[in-house]
Amino acid sequence: YPFLLIDRVDDYKAGESLTATKNVTGNEWALEGGVKAQFFPETLIVEAAAQASLVLYRVTKVKPGQSQPIRENARFRRVF
Repeated sequence: YPFLLIDRVDDYKAGESLTATKNVTGNEWALEGGVKAQFFPETLIVEAAAQASLVLYRVTKVKPGQSQPIRENARFRRVF
């Protein structure tokens, strides 16, 4: 199956922001591993954010020659 980490786009403002949802269930392949895997891996959260940013890029009408800002340094401030 495709490696899609967003299930639904809830809201967006073209060129500004996008809110997406990933439904995580107990039988998710990324959570296999017992007690140690009690949270969704950070690398997959970053991948989901990248996929959501690509959706935002596609819904934003970009003029030829206009560049889009990209954040290159993602980091986690706290673990949920």
